[in-house]
Amino acid sequence: MNPAKFLLLFPFLVFIPFLTIGQEISYYDLNTSSQDLKNFFLSSNEYFSGGTDDLPYFQGKIDNKYIKFYNSTGVIAIIDFKDKNQYLELVRQIQENAFFQYKVCTDPNSNITYNYRTALGNAFRFNFNEMRISLEFPSEINNLLDKHSYLQKGFVCISEDAYAFHTNIQCEGLGNCTSDIAKTNLREAKNYGYKYCEICTDDSYSKQLLKESLGYYDNSNHSNYQISDIDLTFVKKYESEYMFQEICETEPLKSDLKRQFGAELYDKFINYIAVQGPLEINNNKALLSSCMAHACGIYMSSLFINFGNNTYYAGLLNDEEVYVISNNINFNSQDWSTFPDEFAEWTRDALKDANSNK
Repeated sequence: MNPAKFLLLFPFLVFIPFLTIGQEISYYDLNTSSQDLKNFFLSSNEYFSGGTDDLPYFQGKIDNKYIKFYNSTGVIAIIDFKDKNQYLELVRQIQENAFFQYKVCTDPNSNITYNYRTALGNAFRFNFNEMRISLEFPSEINNLLDKHSYLQKGFVCISEDAYAFHTNIQCEGLGNCTSDIAKTNLREAKNYGYKYCEICTDDSYSKQLLKESLGYYDNSNHSNYQISDIDLTFVKKYESEYMFQEICETEPLKSDLKRQFGAELYDKFINYIAVQGPLEINNNKALLSSCMAHACGIYMSSLFINFGNNTYYAGLLNDEEVYVISNNINFNSQDWSTFPDEFAEWTRDALKDANSNK
């Protein structure tokens, strides 16, 4: 899963406040379980409700925004907006806080879908041709599909110089292909040396277009620190000490970990820091790992830091689930080549433990 990219700062842009009146939904409202989201709408007096307990629907009393729950491979909530500003503002929040995965399009005449995922496993999907956002919640079937992500469909250019596996048939890179284009899956593509297309897994252009559409740079205090603001060199002063928790509770690293994990998982990440070794720095890199007392292999936390490029990678084993995040803009949780070797080894061991815990 890709982390959010740098936010671009335009010093001469003027802040233009929204004039929308209505019930605005935030990213933080949606980054929760399906049941908690249903309860959120049911407890609000700003929405009409109907449907069944399992599959309700809601409509805003003021802005007519429509939210309906469906069952597929898991629970899905579809949000249809009537107000463009509300829709774009939520898209902006998703882009800043969730991990971008890839653009998907299998038909040259269809819309390009942007796919994001949160640390909780919630999946956001939208395109810029309709004011609709799809939110898919984790389920056993979806988890199984994720484990078989190597069957993901895509396209490759049959050429000696081609190297990219494209999830978007409208990708500019694929447009440069002068040979045949073949439809395949990720496993077959990797067997022939292809790897994820950098354009298909990059949302920086859509972010720029969105900021231009909104007409302002959001400089409010959301504790969304940029990579340049997270100076990780402070960690070095703890060399040879047992200070894993103190490091992760130091700002601005604390806020960035909490932003990416979400408050609930961040608390678990901190709580699982108990049995640990001293901080060791080798080749300007450090790997911290820990587990809850008497629960190693069940509840564990890990933090890998590369001081050379000021990036970190954090991992959490929570019984049967493994979560990984990073502030590295090139990180993709579905592509092992974007993992530092040390963190990849920890993650693979955590995945083995998670399977053993089932």
